Amino acid sequence: MSLEMRAVNAGTVVALALWWLCTVQCFNLNVNKTVTMKGPQNSSFGYSVALWQRAAPPYSSLVVGSPLSVGADGVVGQIFFCNRSGNCSTHSTATAALRKTASVLEEVDDEIRAEMGLGEQLHSSSPTAENILACAPRLPLKFRTSKLVGLLPRGGCVLLGPEPQTLIPVTDKKFIDSRGRSYINNMKGTGFGVAGFSAASIQSEERIFLGAPMAYNGQGTAFWKDDGQQFRNLARSIKTKKKQNDDYAMQFWAITVGRLDGASNILAASAPNARNNITGVVRFYRVSADDVSEVQARDGVAAAGVQLASMYGYSLASADWDADGVDDLAVGAPYSNAGRLASRTTGRSLPDAGLVFIYYGPLKESIVRGEHRLANGDEGGHFGMALLCPGDLDKDGFPDLVVGAPDDGHGKVFVYNGSPDGIKTRPSQVLVGEQFLLAGAAAGSRFGFSLSGGHDLDDNGCPDLLVGAVAASQAVFFRSAPVLRLEGGIQFSPRVVPLGSDSCMEGMLLSVSQVFRNREVYTCFELHIALQYNSSVFSQAIEVELSMTVDERYHFSRALFVETNTTRLKKLYSLQHVMMDPVIAKLPVYLLEDRPSLAEHLEATLSVEYLRSPGLPEDSIQPILHNTDFTAPARLTCKDKDKCVSRSDLKLRVNNTKLVIGSGRHAIRMTVEVKEARAHQVTLVIEHPALLKFSHSSGVSLKCSQAPTTELWVTLHCNLATTLSISLQELTLYFDHMPLRLLEAVTREPDYAPVITFAVSSDTTDYDPTDNNATVTITPVVKHPLVISGISVPEQIRAFTNESLTFEEVLSLITEGKNESVTAFGPPVAHTYTFLNLGPTPLLHEQLVVEWPLHHEFNRQLLPVLYITEITTTGPVVCTGPPANARNLILEAQQTEGDEGRGEEDEAGESLEEDDIDYRNMTEQNQTNTSSQHELLRRRRDATFPSEQLRGQQRSVPAIDCELIQCTLYTCNLTDLNAGRSATVTISSRLVLATIHTDTEQRYMVVSSRASVAGSSNRTTVNSHVTIIPPPKGALGLLSGHWWLLSVALLIGLLVLLLLAIVLYKCGFFRREKRQHLQQLRASRSMRESQYVTELTKQEEQERQQQYVLEQLGQAEPYLQQEDPQLQQQVPQQVSMQEGLSEEEQQVWQHMYMQGQQQHVD
Repeated sequence: MSLEMRAVNAGTVVALALWWLCTVQCFNLNVNKTVTMKGPQNSSFGYSVALWQRAAPPYSSLVVGSPLSVGADGVVGQIFFCNRSGNCSTHSTATAALRKTASVLEEVDDEIRAEMGLGEQLHSSSPTAENILACAPRLPLKFRTSKLVGLLPRGGCVLLGPEPQTLIPVTDKKFIDSRGRSYINNMKGTGFGVAGFSAASIQSEERIFLGAPMAYNGQGTAFWKDDGQQFRNLARSIKTKKKQNDDYAMQFWAITVGRLDGASNILAASAPNARNNITGVVRFYRVSADDVSEVQARDGVAAAGVQLASMYGYSLASADWDADGVDDLAVGAPYSNAGRLASRTTGRSLPDAGLVFIYYGPLKESIVRGEHRLANGDEGGHFGMALLCPGDLDKDGFPDLVVGAPDDGHGKVFVYNGSPDGIKTRPSQVLVGEQFLLAGAAAGSRFGFSLSGGHDLDDNGCPDLLVGAVAASQAVFFRSAPVLRLEGGIQFSPRVVPLGSDSCMEGMLLSVSQVFRNREVYTCFELHIALQYNSSVFSQAIEVELSMTVDERYHFSRALFVETNTTRLKKLYSLQHVMMDPVIAKLPVYLLEDRPSLAEHLEATLSVEYLRSPGLPEDSIQPILHNTDFTAPARLTCKDKDKCVSRSDLKLRVNNTKLVIGSGRHAIRMTVEVKEARAHQVTLVIEHPALLKFSHSSGVSLKCSQAPTTELWVTLHCNLATTLSISLQELTLYFDHMPLRLLEAVTREPDYAPVITFAVSSDTTDYDPTDNNATVTITPVVKHPLVISGISVPEQIRAFTNESLTFEEVLSLITEGKNESVTAFGPPVAHTYTFLNLGPTPLLHEQLVVEWPLHHEFNRQLLPVLYITEITTTGPVVCTGPPANARNLILEAQQTEGDEGRGEEDEAGESLEEDDIDYRNMTEQNQTNTSSQHELLRRRRDATFPSEQLRGQQRSVPAIDCELIQCTLYTCNLTDLNAGRSATVTISSRLVLATIHTDTEQRYMVVSSRASVAGSSNRTTVNSHVTIIPPPKGALGLLSGHWWLLSVALLIGLLVLLLLAIVLYKCGFFRREKRQHLQQLRASRSMRESQYVTELTKQEEQERQQQYVLEQLGQAEPYLQQEDPQLQQQVPQQVSMQEGLSEEEQQVWQHMYMQGQQQHVD
């Protein structure tokens, strides 16, 4: 069956691009001559892959499984065999063998049996094996009961080769448990085992293990054939009792065989869902000639997952990666969170990125190397879903490891090389899927889902690699290139070059260019190169290009090749195998005058680039070179010290930032670069304005001395270093400044900026003195934000109208000029404004304006609102404006401190509560008109009426401020306010209640003043919240003017209280002892009544008997008409029992007893 194919032959441009890419992250898997094979669409072509080196017709060496491909015979599941040209075909050998064997075992319809899914597993052991294993884990097993008929995926395989062999381990339709009970061979047994889901082999014994992870309710088992060619069940062989908590652990999901203890074959089997937290585990079984037994890993090897549901053990691989004679184990956990282990991240979470765990000699007790983890996938990349030991790809004596990450983009494959220290952490090569898949492959091709290698199909001595891309139904074949390791190198001759030795031979300098004609060349030497390569699989001659450099560390040329008069030289050579003679080249080099420095060594480099191998066929994979870079040092000595002169080249660079005045020390970063030769006695000269002062340096300690200075400038001579090597020297200089003087200079000249000059020099003449100086202009920045804040003391004012002057009295005081006390105006209030300089720059001068609501016009009269009694300031601020106490009223002590204000608020609060009780007695109309006032009063009692709440209600509360009434301006000059300092202005006043109460009938209002910076929007407002409390109204109000009515009312109340006491006395309310006596008497009477009832019950019984006798005799009527003497005798007897009763009470008891007895007789 012919399939679409493509052999990738890149053009020159593509080859160069890929070669450049290969130098970054590729090694010896050739990416230019790959073969990409494509199967039927949506057939899962590439689900499994295998290399079959000894495939014989009709088979081919590239084997690809396609479990969803439908063959010509209708069977679902095909095996494709492709050649190295990419042509693929399928053969019915495998499917026919499985169908024939299944037909013999049980009757299964061909249509059902065709859904076997052949190709889900392919396994090839060693390159010398003549057979390859192809499995169909879903091969059905038919069972029948009295109630149903069903099919179970028992699984089966075909061993393809010269003589195909069918391997179907599960044939029994009955399952016998450990107690001898028989069951249908379903999920509890091996009928649902999906044998062939995984496979491993021991080539020396030709033993194949088939994993069946779903057997025994998912606990899993494995099958193999013994010497008698009978299938053995590993779960029965090891005689381990299955535990219920191992259900669906899926042991034998992946298996591999290796000498993990260094001596015997060990079968490693993974159980990804094992353990209660589903972290997964790997178990080990020692395989002998006729048995399998479970063994434990050595101490320090957990062989268990560390993350929940990470599918630890999804894939396994084993090899001796450190070549210590003991096989190691790799375990893939593709659903792990890689976290910090991922090389392309710095700690961020990477869910489902995947991890690979490496265990070195997991069963060898003498090995102490710990667990090693690999992580290289991106989020969701599933790094570790496929693992493969491809053999020794680069033939360095250490096997390698290949890891697939099929969901990292189109998919990626990582190649890790082995070493004496184990698997190297960084991959030597990364294969990116989109570079090799055919056009049209969508994202998510899952390149790297399946891997196979270890076979050398092109006979170049290096194993090749086959990668499946299952979602794209493609597979890509890679060939390995031979790796040639270079031996030899480069060196100076002589290794110690004597300066001034006149070593240049005659005719050596004939090719020196005119550029250097005027320079004296007085020293020559040679570079010697000896090279050859070593390889165990390649021995032909190769052509290479050698690139040499000499002394390129220096900016100026010091040593030059004679052939080119430059520091670089390229030449072509042919290299031979180490078994042949090496290539030897001698290249003359010379030194220029004044360039040598005895302290600085010479250095030469050699780089080798492979060009071609003339003896290789055109379609062969070209070898690659390893260890292509070499270096060699040389030391200079001086034969004639007068000629050994070296001149350095100093370069000065300065970085500067803006200076915020007052912010502290200003830092200037400086870099001094020394080139050409070591510099001695390096001096730094600094010239700066006197407004600045040098403090210290960091990075390099400077010792500075001050030269004679002027009034405006300071010059410093600083010893930078006694000796500076060729390098970069970084240091930081710190300067102090005087903020006030610098601010004054900026104020006088707004464009003023201090300038600092630097100059660096040494004791020898500099090669380029033009870059030894630097000038820095420091831009000063003024930064002094002024914050204005204000406060009212007190903030809540309670004003009682009956405690202040009336409107007429205030008007009379204004017009007639009476000498009254200011306390008669109303309660005190003070507004304090604070001006804070946040800095860091001092504030030299600022003009502030305070607007004060001093007067309010009413009926063409200016009445005071807040009568100013005192103006006080603190700090550097002076205020001008109308004087305080303009009418010379009598001043008294005012409580303006915070604590006193709060005490006044508390007292006012208590008076409000008493006044609120009077408000409840007002008429309904008054209560309706003042409901909002009561609400404000209630909130003041509950929450002290914070100003924030009132500000939210300013729309309903009238405001008296400078927008409404006439305000007086106070101008305050603020000078020399340093950063972090503040100044305050306090205006103390008395609230003229009559003025604001006459102007409005509101009970609640806000009186405001404000302060601002002149000419700016920087301002703040201080609010005083005023509550006006009128005199009480109602009944108590009527009595307040007539004291005699109060006295009469008090007398009447006393008389009513006396009358009430007399009535209570007459009622016996105050006879406490007699009440107690009566209670005792009643209790005693109750007890006697109880005794009486008991006696009466006995007498009733006797009298019933007597009455019965009388009725029988017919004498009842005469007996009732006469008095009963017995009854008369009992009365005194019963009465006498009531001791302690008065005569009256005894008569009552006698009457009650006689009446009761008569009722019983009746």
